[in-house]
Amino acid sequence: MVSNKSNTTRQTEDFIKQTFDSFAQNMDAFSCFTKETVDAVIKSSNATTKGVEEIFSEIVNCSKNNVEACVNACKDMANARSIDQFVSIQTEQSKKYFETYVSQLTKVSELMLSLSKDVSSPFNEHVTSFSDKFMKKAA
Repeated sequence: MVSNKSNTTRQTEDFIKQTFDSFAQNMDAFSCFTKETVDAVIKSSNATTKGVEEIFSEIVNCSKNNVEACVNACKDMANARSIDQFVSIQTEQSKKYFETYVSQLTKVSELMLSLSKDVSSPFNEHVTSFSDKFMKKAA
């Protein structure tokens, strides 16, 4: 009977030790997860700042080019010798504006897409890394 008690006590102590060790390992993984989360947030913030700067720079350049094109178009229309020439210049400028607008919109859309990829990339890598580590420990 005493042997049974000591055997049960030993099994209980082993179980508690294994459970505690497993808990300690998982806590190490979670503390690492927190540090990596902060690193991912910093990387994402840096990518956001850079991407927003690129988008704003592109928008400013587009605006500057549009104002210059508008001034030139107004000069051309002011120098028109007839209504037909004026309408022809206006039609040509409208086509150019539309083509330029589509081009600029495409460029800004590409920058925004690139920004979203760059911002989410650190988090994707972090979650993938953590899930790989967690699955290895679980196995």
